[in-house]
Amino acid sequence: SPLGVLLRWKMGIWNGGGGNVSFRCLSNWFPWGTFAANVLASVISVLTLALEQYGEEPGPWSKAFLQAIRFGFAGSLSTVSTMVKEIIQLSTDYPHHAKSYYYGIATIVTACSLSMCIYSPIIRSSYK
Repeated sequence: SPLGVLLRWKMGIWNGGGGNVSFRCLSNWFPWGTFAANVLASVISVLTLALEQYGEEPGPWSKAFLQAIRFGFAGSLSTVSTMVKEIIQLSTDYPHHAKSYYYGIATIVTACSLSMCIYSPIIRSSYK
């Protein structure tokens, strides 16, 4: 989906490639743009999955729309290859620090935690 790619590209500004982003002062080494893109893609993906599974079986058009959002938009918004490149770059730039581990673990834990907090209440409410 071109929209997911364009959003990911715009969020790349938060990595320090340009622009004046106010939260860059939190840490200069952390790639905030890639982090935000991956977490947002995970949340969108699990939200569309929960909506597809919630309640009655969706019609064919609704199911196709939700899958297009999940696989198209969220899939092109997420960028695992860039995350891996940044983890390797952080371990090269900071060989005696655990910054690459902090970034990788923070991305995975945040994405999984937010996804679980979104998915669980929606699915649980369908079993009442």
